[in-house]
Amino acid sequence: MVSLKKELKIAISPYGPEVPNRYIDRMVEAIRIAFPYVTISAFPRIRKIFSLKNYDFVWFNWFENPPVEKRIKEVFIKWVILITLRLMGIKIIMTFHNRMPHESKGKFLDRLLFRFTFTIANRIIILSADSKLILKERFGKKIVSKLFLIPHPTYDCEPKKSMNHQNDFSVLFFGNLRPYKNIELIYEIAKIHKDIKFTIAGNAFKKSYELQLKTNAKEIPNIKLVTHFLTEKEIDKLIDSHSILLLPYDIKSSLNSGVVIHAICKRINIIVPQIGTVNQLKNKDLIFHYSYESPKEHLEKLIEIVRLAKDEYHNNFEKFQSRANALYEEVINNQTPEVLSKSIKELLI
Repeated sequence: MVSLKKELKIAISPYGPEVPNRYIDRMVEAIRIAFPYVTISAFPRIRKIFSLKNYDFVWFNWFENPPVEKRIKEVFIKWVILITLRLMGIKIIMTFHNRMPHESKGKFLDRLLFRFTFTIANRIIILSADSKLILKERFGKKIVSKLFLIPHPTYDCEPKKSMNHQNDFSVLFFGNLRPYKNIELIYEIAKIHKDIKFTIAGNAFKKSYELQLKTNAKEIPNIKLVTHFLTEKEIDKLIDSHSILLLPYDIKSSLNSGVVIHAICKRINIIVPQIGTVNQLKNKDLIFHYSYESPKEHLEKLIEIVRLAKDEYHNNFEKFQSRANALYEEVINNQTPEVLSKSIKELLI
């Protein structure tokens, strides 16, 4: 058991100015509230791993599958790191973000690393109750004692500037541009809803994928494509100038979404599948959420729900805006670093 007055030591990966991450920054705030005497540092290079000998915890946020050409080497290194930490008596915390690594092709090593990682971990942070069900299904009841439900913390950001609801209805997607986010579906929706402006903004994970997106966008005049890393100011400006956020995630891999929480904190409405982050909210029905069983049904559901959102925006703007306001009040009362610090104490004591 760790005393609140003890100088708790935690190494985090990834962490530091060279790998900015707002989720980690807000969780660190919660840790510092719970443990005023905490020492937090970035996880060192493997050759300096023994510098952690006096640390209490190492917290890994995600182990995405490495590139194919480096798969065996990287998986081996991760095994060595995890085993070494356990032999050193350091407790390992893992965060379970999604059902599987997003670009995983179901390779044997990916599945083996996933199972090994969550088996060897001492404690596992889950961001939604749905995560518990999935891990219990994969690992059995024995894993439940390791699980700590700590929802995604709120972001500290200015609310979306109000728009005249007579303005044209417009749809925004922002985030890293990756195949699992089903960006191609937005292209198909734009072809149907030709009177709606769609903006897709973010940094592509591969140049070849960026080129593919640009080539396809040329044929659709109501799509604007922005392909670079977005600053916080750019994101704020994009949100201010659009009516709603569209996140057509692949539910085979996606489970939790920080972008959903970011959007709620900005008080912009969202169209998103019924993933764990959505189900965690008491007012989830205020989100334009949906479920689907196949790619064909996914497109059909999106076409219809975009139409419904547009109709409400133009014909009942007060109801449209009240959705975002109520969701904001829910998360600001339940998911700030101050509130989550109570759960952090349970995790680290």
